[in-house]
Amino acid sequence: MHESEATQEGLDLLDLRAYWDILRRRWWILVLSVVSIATTAFFVSNSIIPIYDATAKILVQGGQAPGIPTAGEIQASQQLAKNYSDLIKTRPVLNQVIDSLSLPYSAGTLYGKIRVKSPRSLIEIQVSDPDPQLASQLSNAVAQIFIDDFRDRQLTE
Repeated sequence: MHESEATQEGLDLLDLRAYWDILRRRWWILVLSVVSIATTAFFVSNSIIPIYDATAKILVQGGQAPGIPTAGEIQASQQLAKNYSDLIKTRPVLNQVIDSLSLPYSAGTLYGKIRVKSPRSLIEIQVSDPDPQLASQLSNAVAQIFIDDFRDRQLTE
């Protein structure tokens, strides 16, 4: 049994030497693979355009009474937030944003940059754009124009 262990160790050593010989003869393949993968990763990472998100939040309050809101007022605020969030992405609001910021694109393009959510009594307007300042301006402009438009409608009624 002692002899078979020595034979096995000799075979393992021969296997390692065979691998080492292959590596010594083909080292350039390994180096070329690493260099090509690194070069590809560099060019791919430089070609990716970063997208920035900006969020504006609007608090919706259903009741007009001062103090602690009742359960009915909270529920009304939540329902109003859902309804208002549907109105934010309408063409009239988007066209007003485009006009106010002198944007070079259509309402459909702006529509694709905006996501509106209404968790609880909040409306979250999130805008995605490669330019972080424009994303911030857009989210704030959409919120402000919606508020102003809604206020104007309330005053005319």
